[in-house]
Amino acid sequence: MRISAVILLLATVLWSCGGEQSDSATVTTATTDSVTVIDLVSPLDFPLSLAGNFGELRPYHFHGGLDFKTKGTTGHAVHSVERGYVSAVEVSPWGYGRAVYVTHPAIGLVTVYGHLEAFSPKITKLVEAEQIKKESFSVDISFTPDQIPVERGEIIGKSGNAGSSAGPHLHFETRRIDTDRAIDPLQFYADRITDRTPPEVRRLSLIPLDCAVVDGASGKPARRGPDSFNKPFTAWGKVVPAIEAFDRMDNSSNIFGIKHLSLFVDSVEMYRRTIDHFDFPHNRAINSLIYFPDYAEGGRWTMTTYNPPTHPLSDIVTTNAFNGVIYVLEERTYHCEFVLADHFGNSFTLPFLIEGKKSPCKAVEHKGETVGAGSMRLIDTADAKVVVMPFTLFETADIEVASKPDSRFLSPVVSVGDSHVAVNQPFMLAMPIPAGADKSKLCMVRVSDSGYSFVESKPHDNFLVTEAKRFGRYAVMTDTHAPSISGFSGVTAVPGDTTATALKQLSLRISDDLSGIASYKCYIDGRFVVFDHDGKTATISRRLDGFPRRGKPHTLKVVVTDAVGNTNETSFDFTW
Repeated sequence: MRISAVILLLATVLWSCGGEQSDSATVTTATTDSVTVIDLVSPLDFPLSLAGNFGELRPYHFHGGLDFKTKGTTGHAVHSVERGYVSAVEVSPWGYGRAVYVTHPAIGLVTVYGHLEAFSPKITKLVEAEQIKKESFSVDISFTPDQIPVERGEIIGKSGNAGSSAGPHLHFETRRIDTDRAIDPLQFYADRITDRTPPEVRRLSLIPLDCAVVDGASGKPARRGPDSFNKPFTAWGKVVPAIEAFDRMDNSSNIFGIKHLSLFVDSVEMYRRTIDHFDFPHNRAINSLIYFPDYAEGGRWTMTTYNPPTHPLSDIVTTNAFNGVIYVLEERTYHCEFVLADHFGNSFTLPFLIEGKKSPCKAVEHKGETVGAGSMRLIDTADAKVVVMPFTLFETADIEVASKPDSRFLSPVVSVGDSHVAVNQPFMLAMPIPAGADKSKLCMVRVSDSGYSFVESKPHDNFLVTEAKRFGRYAVMTDTHAPSISGFSGVTAVPGDTTATALKQLSLRISDDLSGIASYKCYIDGRFVVFDHDGKTATISRRLDGFPRRGKPHTLKVVVTDAVGNTNETSFDFTW
């Protein structure tokens, strides 16, 4: 079966319109950001303390700002750090939860305040009007400069734990107006934070490339823990040093990302990277800074000095001799050291030795098709059509497409490439729609040893098509189960009681076992009412402050729809 021209055209259009792409193998941008350091007011009313720093490596993205601690609680006033205007507001059960974007034309910055519990009254009024208009809790609203002006220090909301937050805190970002480039906000607040604690290294690795040999073996890294850092590696061929390390701060149990990282070999600096800015379209390129198999297997952030041919982070990696590779081709001792430093100048130096030991090379076995980083390739099998566009890969890799029957699914499980290989850009995966299947209920899933998870896809001609972001195993199945609605907590208030203790709320749980919640709507006595949605707890809720208390029964109707259109409609009675 040959891949159709329609599928190829679809792949080309989707790839060219979507997300992160490069015009060349190396994307060159400015190496510095000349933003004048100005005196911004604190966004909080108490001394600043960090729970997370700028540029930390997160799954497929950099951490875009600072996480300020809020005493482990919510509801603290959040202030605009400078005069400006609210240019956008986002509300979502995930991500930043409730977020306010304030544009400051006079200083060339946009500041972002995320995970809020609530907005200020004047913001709330406009947000609620939009939610009611769209009959949706989730909204993304832009404002003109004259709609919501704010003064320096003005309260714009209350701190919270909304969205994909692991605990109460304020997420704070600074972005350039002209480029939307994220820059480190710590430069504006470093004088209000004390830190004398240096970074620490938890693990040292030496990774062989091609057929190199490390500690007598090829194809796998050699490791050292803190108790064996002084034990020399033996190696022959092309090798890459790597470390697992974190920054620390005074009086904090938190761990933070490494800001500055350098590698010296025989006293010559071979590699340097500094994460003090990044561009959002290059978020996935963090995988070019790490040894991806360690992340794929156990979520470990092992930072390497290797820069692959496709490296959109050339403005972050500013010193890079031999692409960060050490060529061990002499029988001698190579004196190496990693130097790590934080924003405050606290540093840690880790010396290590590599003993050159001539060893036979074991040939690399290739499986499937070998695809270059800048290549376009169509891989066509009976069970899948894979379209790899230029710069889908960080570097040349083997892509094998194989199938295996599995009775759980409508299709065979198709394995695409090696899950230990990082993908720079999404690739197109098309799988044939089984004969007689209900297209409206079909979905693609990514299969793992522990089960499977939903992958957003859409029918096109006789194929189910997705932009896959990782190599791995995929299959087609149907989702015919409607979302669940449970755990309703109603209220019964005393008629005529207007005390604060009588202010109650309605809450319930909504969830879906595969494709996920696409939308939900709540109606009280036939009128749409906004219910908040906390994705972490799968809970929707509504405080009844301001809701007319008439001392009689009411009916709440909840309609929940998943990503393939399965709908559950349930009603509950309550008295208020």
